[in-house]
Amino acid sequence: MIAEIDSAMGEFARNAQCWILRMGRTRPPFQDMPIAYQRRSSSSSTATGTAQFQTQAWIEFCSEAGGFVRAAHSREESRKRCMNISWNQFDADEFSFHRDPVLVIEDFWTDAERQVLLQAGTRAAWRALSEMPHVRATFPDCGNWGKAEMARPEAERLLERLSLPCIERYIESFPSIRRRHMSFSYYSYAAGDCLLTHDDTVQTAGPANARHGVAPLRRLALVTYLHDEWQPDWGGELIIYANGSGGGMNRRRLSITHCIAPLPGSLVLFTVPRFHRVCRVDPVGGEYKRLSVAGWLMTEHGA
Repeated sequence: MIAEIDSAMGEFARNAQCWILRMGRTRPPFQDMPIAYQRRSSSSSTATGTAQFQTQAWIEFCSEAGGFVRAAHSREESRKRCMNISWNQFDADEFSFHRDPVLVIEDFWTDAERQVLLQAGTRAAWRALSEMPHVRATFPDCGNWGKAEMARPEAERLLERLSLPCIERYIESFPSIRRRHMSFSYYSYAAGDCLLTHDDTVQTAGPANARHGVAPLRRLALVTYLHDEWQPDWGGELIIYANGSGGGMNRRRLSITHCIAPLPGSLVLFTVPRFHRVCRVDPVGGEYKRLSVAGWLMTEHGA
């Protein structure tokens, strides 16, 4: 293995897997690879051809950078685990969360619909992370993002829009349901804000718990983006990891399967539990904020 690695490799390595998944490419252009690998390829060219050594350099780079060859080889498998489609092409009757546990729908809202939700958010009662000690203890060093509960009329409007056959089939596939619940909130992430890795298994407290002593179970997590503009350099991507076996959290073994940009008007749904996080919003975005509605569709069962 090559001992000398160009200093650019560190940043390339941190972004390569997310880049591969986002762009759907099995390897970057040769000129984009670290210089050390380009030098290796150039100096090793023989009668067998330069292309072969460029390929070998790519393989060695991937191994050094953390196993990105496996990510590229599993690109088709990852695609099957995530449906990414525009709203006007989406078939809610055909789609199944049992088959595709992550769904990304672009242009889910028209600009006018998105503006209605955005304006409703300005009238909500906001709290900063610093004002939520319990949440801040769970998510330390995450900046000071804001949260506001969604009013009932807007929540019901969102729920009506989410009345899709694929969602109903998945929710109703769980046995012995006593009640169905929803919980939606507005979120605002400014420069420096992020959300650490978690799997949404911490259950909500509420009236249902008080009455029956049984917490509703989160079944589907969702996030939809309300901001007017978002550039790739501004960060704030939703990172989703492969579900591991055996339960528990082993951060060293988490493998990224999806890197989802917060595109205005898009909707993301995924099954719970599933490890995920929100990348830190970059100061390069200035005063722009990552504005969203996020929450869960839940089921309540008997004790």
